[in-house]
Amino acid sequence: MVTLSTMIQTPSAWLDGKGPHAGIVLSSRLRLARNLAPIPFPARARKEQLNGVIQSVIAAARGASPLTEAGFFPMNDIAEMDRTFLVERHL
Repeated sequence: MVTLSTMIQTPSAWLDGKGPHAGIVLSSRLRLARNLAPIPFPARARKEQLNGVIQSVIAAARGASPLTEAGFFPMNDIAEMDRTFLVERHL
Protein backbone atom coordinates (compact mmCIF):
# COMPACT_ATOMS: atom_id res chain seq x y z
CA MET A 1 0.00 0.00 0.00
CA VAL A 2 1.15 3.53 -0.75
CA THR A 3 2.13 5.65 2.26
CA LEU A 4 3.14 9.29 2.56
CA SER A 5 6.61 8.18 3.68
CA THR A 6 7.21 6.15 0.51
CA MET A 7 5.84 8.98 -1.61
CA ILE A 8 8.27 11.44 -0.02
CA GLN A 9 11.27 9.12 -0.29
CA THR A 10 10.52 7.96 -3.83
CA PRO A 11 9.44 10.80 -6.10
CA SER A 12 7.13 9.90 -8.96
CA ALA A 13 9.01 9.09 -12.16
CA TRP A 14 7.02 11.69 -14.10
CA LEU A 15 8.54 14.44 -11.93
CA ASP A 16 12.13 13.89 -13.11
CA GLY A 17 11.50 15.34 -16.59
CA LYS A 18 13.51 12.63 -18.37
CA GLY A 19 12.58 10.31 -21.19
CA PRO A 20 11.54 10.58 -24.83
CA HIS A 21 8.25 12.32 -24.06
CA ALA A 22 9.41 14.57 -21.21
CA GLY A 23 8.09 17.66 -22.99
CA ILE A 24 4.53 16.34 -22.97
CA VAL A 25 2.34 16.91 -19.94
CA LEU A 26 -0.86 14.97 -19.45
CA SER A 27 -3.18 16.08 -16.71
CA SER A 28 -6.32 14.35 -15.54
CA ARG A 29 -8.74 14.66 -12.68
CA LEU A 30 -10.85 12.19 -10.84
CA ARG A 31 -14.24 13.24 -9.58
CA LEU A 32 -15.95 11.12 -7.01
CA ALA A 33 -19.71 11.57 -7.15
CA ARG A 34 -21.84 9.97 -4.51
CA ASN A 35 -24.96 7.93 -4.85
CA LEU A 36 -25.86 7.45 -1.20
CA ALA A 37 -29.55 8.30 -1.09
CA PRO A 38 -30.17 7.27 2.54
CA ILE A 39 -27.16 9.19 3.92
CA PRO A 40 -27.41 12.95 4.48
CA PHE A 41 -24.75 15.24 3.04
CA PRO A 42 -21.78 15.88 5.38
CA ALA A 43 -23.15 19.09 6.89
CA ARG A 44 -26.17 17.17 8.21
CA ALA A 45 -24.78 13.65 8.70
CA ARG A 46 -23.81 12.21 12.06
CA LYS A 47 -20.20 11.17 12.62
CA GLU A 48 -21.03 7.44 12.44
CA GLN A 49 -22.80 8.00 9.11
CA LEU A 50 -19.73 9.81 7.74
CA ASN A 51 -17.47 7.00 8.95
CA GLY A 52 -19.78 4.49 7.27
CA VAL A 53 -19.48 6.37 3.98
CA ILE A 54 -15.69 6.33 4.24
CA GLN A 55 -15.67 2.60 4.93
CA SER A 56 -18.01 1.97 1.98
CA VAL A 57 -15.78 3.95 -0.38
CA ILE A 58 -12.63 2.17 0.84
CA ALA A 59 -14.28 -1.23 0.39
CA ALA A 60 -15.44 -0.32 -3.13
CA ALA A 61 -11.96 0.95 -4.07
CA ARG A 62 -10.29 -2.21 -2.75
CA GLY A 63 -12.65 -4.22 -4.97
CA ALA A 64 -11.58 -2.32 -8.10
CA SER A 65 -8.42 -3.95 -9.46
CA PRO A 66 -6.62 -0.70 -10.42
CA LEU A 67 -7.05 0.58 -6.85
CA THR A 68 -6.14 -2.46 -4.78
CA GLU A 69 -2.76 -0.94 -3.80
CA ALA A 70 -4.01 2.65 -3.53
CA GLY A 71 -3.42 4.63 -0.37
CA PHE A 72 -6.11 6.34 1.68
CA PHE A 73 -5.22 9.53 3.51
CA PRO A 74 -7.95 10.99 5.75
CA MET A 75 -7.42 14.73 5.37
CA ASN A 76 -8.57 15.47 8.94
CA ASP A 77 -5.73 13.30 10.27
CA ILE A 78 -2.92 14.63 8.06
CA ALA A 79 -0.49 17.32 9.18
CA GLU A 80 -0.51 20.62 7.30
CA MET A 81 2.92 19.95 5.78
CA ASP A 82 1.79 16.57 4.45
CA ARG A 83 -1.33 18.15 2.92
CA THR A 84 0.89 20.74 1.27
CA PHE A 85 3.10 17.95 -0.08
CA LEU A 86 0.07 16.23 -1.63
CA VAL A 87 -1.10 19.49 -3.19
CA GLU A 88 2.35 20.25 -4.60
CA ARG A 89 2.49 16.79 -6.18
CA HIS A 90 -1.05 17.29 -7.52
CA LEU A 91 -2.20 14.27 -5.55
